[in-house]
Amino acid sequence: MDKWWADNVQDVVIRLRTDTEQGLSSEEAKKRLEKYGENRIDVGEKISPVKIFLRQFKDPLVYILLVAAGISAILGETKDFFLILVIIVFNAVLGFIQEYRAEKAIEALKKMVTPRAKVVRDGRVLEIPATDVVPGDVVILEEGKVVPADIRLVDAKGLKTDESMLTGESVPVLKNTVALPENTALADRTNMAYMGTLVVRGHGKGIAVATGSSTEMGKIASEISKYSEKKTRLEEELERLSGFITKTVVGVAVITTVALAIRSPGIKGITNALMTAVSLAVAAIPEGLPTVVTITLALGVRQMAKRKAVVRRLKSVETLGSVDVICTDKTGTITRNRMKVVEVWGDEEKIAEIGYFCHALDENGKGDPTEVAIYEWARKKINTYGKKVDEIPFDSERKRMTVIIERDGKKYAYMKGAPETVLSLCSLGTDERKKLAKEAEKMASRGLRVLAMAWKEYDGTDPEDRMVFAGFVGLLDPPREDAVRALKTAMEAGIKVIMITGDHAKTAEAVAKMVGLEGRVVTGEELDSMSDEKLRETVEDVAVFARVSPRHKPRIVEALQKNGHVVAMTGDGVNDAVALKRADIGIAMGSGTDVAKEAADIVLIDDSFATIVAAIEEGRRIFNNIKSFVVYLLSSNVGEVFAVFFGSLMGHIVLKPAQILWMNLATDGPPALAISADPAPEGIMKKPPRPKNEGLLTQRDKKIGILGLGLLLGAVILVTYLANASDPELARSAALTAFMVIEAVYLDVVRGMPIWKNRWLVMAVIFVVLLQLALLYTPAGSILGLKPLTAEIWAEIAVAALAVYALAKVLKVYKH
Repeated sequence: MDKWWADNVQDVVIRLRTDTEQGLSSEEAKKRLEKYGENRIDVGEKISPVKIFLRQFKDPLVYILLVAAGISAILGETKDFFLILVIIVFNAVLGFIQEYRAEKAIEALKKMVTPRAKVVRDGRVLEIPATDVVPGDVVILEEGKVVPADIRLVDAKGLKTDESMLTGESVPVLKNTVALPENTALADRTNMAYMGTLVVRGHGKGIAVATGSSTEMGKIASEISKYSEKKTRLEEELERLSGFITKTVVGVAVITTVALAIRSPGIKGITNALMTAVSLAVAAIPEGLPTVVTITLALGVRQMAKRKAVVRRLKSVETLGSVDVICTDKTGTITRNRMKVVEVWGDEEKIAEIGYFCHALDENGKGDPTEVAIYEWARKKINTYGKKVDEIPFDSERKRMTVIIERDGKKYAYMKGAPETVLSLCSLGTDERKKLAKEAEKMASRGLRVLAMAWKEYDGTDPEDRMVFAGFVGLLDPPREDAVRALKTAMEAGIKVIMITGDHAKTAEAVAKMVGLEGRVVTGEELDSMSDEKLRETVEDVAVFARVSPRHKPRIVEALQKNGHVVAMTGDGVNDAVALKRADIGIAMGSGTDVAKEAADIVLIDDSFATIVAAIEEGRRIFNNIKSFVVYLLSSNVGEVFAVFFGSLMGHIVLKPAQILWMNLATDGPPALAISADPAPEGIMKKPPRPKNEGLLTQRDKKIGILGLGLLLGAVILVTYLANASDPELARSAALTAFMVIEAVYLDVVRGMPIWKNRWLVMAVIFVVLLQLALLYTPAGSILGLKPLTAEIWAEIAVAALAVYALAKVLKVYKH
């Protein structure tokens, strides 16, 4: 085992044939990637295609169909037996194809938010996928990033890492570069940064000494406990629905079989009773339901990705429809995050000097937009020189950054930060400090982000004490046009929007007014003084939380949730992870830290508020479509059961099992699948969010949408059969065709929009009708026992279809 922590830096450089300044050459990195493989750990067994296929059969509804097939075989109905088996396998294949594609699609989407790493190659700083890091790479570590490999540190500036997932120790570890004894325990190796740990403060540089399965994380990966994801509310409801259908089918089938066998004893009577039981079982089962749900969610996730929102957890899709509060950052989400220095107050030359040196930008001048704007402005204003010898990094609690610069044998401390923080550390009288604070407020009230600058000649004591005030910089970050429109849409949709920012209260209030947000402004200081009860009372009237730090966010989320709200929270920093996990929907910025992305349910590729609102609209559309086809499928099944059950009591076999299966396959297949592509109904974003505890189906959906429509459909089919009962085969052909035509006709009633609004649905209906016509008028129909229909029967079907459509419309109006 290599004990890299015990080697000094130069020994590590020699052993790995690298260079701390130049890094590896691109050619050498390519060779090492081939030699060592990709830098990834495969935790947990991947589900194989075979397992996905076999999983299609693990459903109580499939078990009932298999029993039905078995009974058909015993009764000598080989045609029905084979048809049931073929349809079970067909459904399994369809389910497998869609589930496998869904898995692949989600895997591809996850790659869109794969962590990236900064490395030095050929003397240049590059950003590459973390999976491409190889042993010997010189890796740059920054706050908020996940450490991409096991790294021997060669430079550490205030660098702290959270190693809790590796060592169990929750306190961040301060890092250095000093060699350690060989027997140093893992938790005490302060000159190492380990793969998967998080940089929570500062920055540094090091050499990758192990990647992939050779890392400490890789070695213990097999021992990591694996917890299955909690079932979503939708999954639980569909499971309950499946269980209810199973029990109902078994109950009704047993009662019907016994009743019919008693009424008609003997072999023939019992055979007919069993055949009716099989028909009832087949009629009651919505074979396509699990497949259609999987496809709808997969298509929805893909559609969201097109709209720049990458879904990391499927449960978020159904929760999106219930979101009634969005807590959003200001910078980059509501504003453009294109900062520009527009106002300077104080000693302009000294401010430019401080701005030139006091930043955390990389060697290419890239980093935080605020720092980029100040640096670019300063660079054009002055021509100076100096060497940065030390720094105290910015963090959300300190609200400032300080650097030590050496020039001409002297050292200077330069500070930049929030006005109130910087002013408190300057040598100023009380009155002067108040006067300067008012100047900062005036600038902030114009919508400017205001930073204060200070400096002093450094004498080796506290670099942040008794500073000399230099002045203020005012930066403008204009609102995004799409965010203004999206805010209006959100409010029309009954969604409350709260802006949460670290900016000055006056700045935040000015920006809020620009985008149409009205309400109370509360500061982090005020928040600290509030009890939880007071916060719950106050939060309902708040439009802006200003001068808050990430630690305040979980409290805000909790207060809203206790008031019964479903909360979406945005974040991009390390410290936002807790709030993102706590929220019902955690939304990370695409430009944010790996830690935030890992904690989030959704990642915004473009960081835009408009994308959040688009994702909510998409979530509502998906949920609406799932509800539509569940009502469509189950009302059909209720109609089938009604017709078969009451027909059997009258001594008729209205539909045979194979005919029912064909009908279910035709109507539950293409049309139901096409419903998943339905556009959002008009006005979907003008309605309030779905209540938090409302299930997929309301009582009205069950009573009117499923039971009412189902009984209406079943009664019409039964009447169609009885009208032609003198020829049972023709009667069954008429009943089957009527059922399929009527289902196509009342699709727009169930969906709440004309059928032509979904071209896929139009094509699906035409396809099914043509198939049915082919079965009626070609020899192929004999397989299902079908006969051609007369013109009179077609007229009956047309009248029945129009009657059902009209009555269904009446039921729909009554339902609403």
